[in-house]
Amino acid sequence: MGRPRLRIGEHGAISRTNVRPGVWSARCWVRDPDGRMRRVGKQSPRDVYDRHGASAEDALREHLRERNADGPLDVTGSTLVSTLLNRHLDNLRAAGRAVRTLDTYALRVEHWERFGGGLRVADVTPGVLNHTLGQVRTAHGATTEKQLRTLVTAALDLAVNAGVMSANPARAAKGLPQPSRSMREQRGAEPIDPQDLPRILDVIAGSEDLKRADLTDVLMVHLGTGLRVSEVVGLRWSDLDPDAHTIDVRGRVVRGKGQGLLWVPLSGDDHKGVNPVVHLPATTLAVLLARAAEERPNKMDMVFPSVTGGLRDPNIVARQWRKRRTTLGEPALATVTGHSFRKTVGTLVAEGSDVRTAADALGHADSTTTLRHYLTRNRAGARIAAILESAMNTPADGDTPADGEKSSDE
Repeated sequence: MGRPRLRIGEHGAISRTNVRPGVWSARCWVRDPDGRMRRVGKQSPRDVYDRHGASAEDALREHLRERNADGPLDVTGSTLVSTLLNRHLDNLRAAGRAVRTLDTYALRVEHWERFGGGLRVADVTPGVLNHTLGQVRTAHGATTEKQLRTLVTAALDLAVNAGVMSANPARAAKGLPQPSRSMREQRGAEPIDPQDLPRILDVIAGSEDLKRADLTDVLMVHLGTGLRVSEVVGLRWSDLDPDAHTIDVRGRVVRGKGQGLLWVPLSGDDHKGVNPVVHLPATTLAVLLARAAEERPNKMDMVFPSVTGGLRDPNIVARQWRKRRTTLGEPALATVTGHSFRKTVGTLVAEGSDVRTAADALGHADSTTTLRHYLTRNRAGARIAAILESAMNTPADGDTPADGEKSSDE
């Protein structure tokens, strides 16, 4: 039986040939991505006296790694799942995923390293995967486990594509049932009651503490647009059109791991199919115009710069608000967050129009997200009753009594 063919990207045995004293040549056959066999070689580095050819072989191996960097991943049963996870992250970076998303996914890969860092492709079965992810869930919660399960599924797809696996075990692994909503701790921001909104706006506008922290305008624009806090602090004066009462939402401020604060353009994933132009209520526009007339350090044309004129950290804005919301003398603000402002806008727009319009206001591509997470439930009971009452008491066609004529029941 002949020798088995090399796999794509695999190389054969490396041979060393002494060219002259201190200089060697290392060569081998490589099967390239096009399926053809090619002879590849490297000589000893010029500044190295290579006694036995080890330096030449090291140079060849480094060259082979560079050749395979952009080619198909060489996956075998002994490949670590961690290797596939990192290749998947590289693919996501190349696809232009958001900085915060990549940082979150990188943290999830670190969780995998802790609980399953020694697992190889051949080790992974649905049972092994469920056990490992169950440990992640116990340590870091159900959301982290769900995100990591998604990443592992995509990573093992690379092994399936390489022909190492006939099926992806992650797709056969069913996670533990989620506890019922009644058993889970109820979390999440609550919107402001529309009846409280005028009073709350007066409290925010009249607070000297909020003015000193430069939070008043941020909160007013937050409530007037329904934008995320990272988008509010990412607004630029050049994108404001006072005559049209609009402002374009072109980017947001995020903190990248090892990169500091960044202004990043909104990608298609942030606002799929959503117009970035926000139409401003008259009150919100007045706040912006008054702010534009004030002198303050501003190096980057930002509507809400930091005290030094640079980018303003959305996490610090949220922290400043949490510190002050309980000191304003307004009980309705005690638990209000920036997300509460977004949910308030979504609820008001939906009640005044429809869910699709609310989704547009919040920048959601899918109105299901708006309906499930952003709209206040059980507020429409009286309105529903009025609609049913109107339908049940609308006379049928032709049954409407003529003017001045009494019905038979009178």
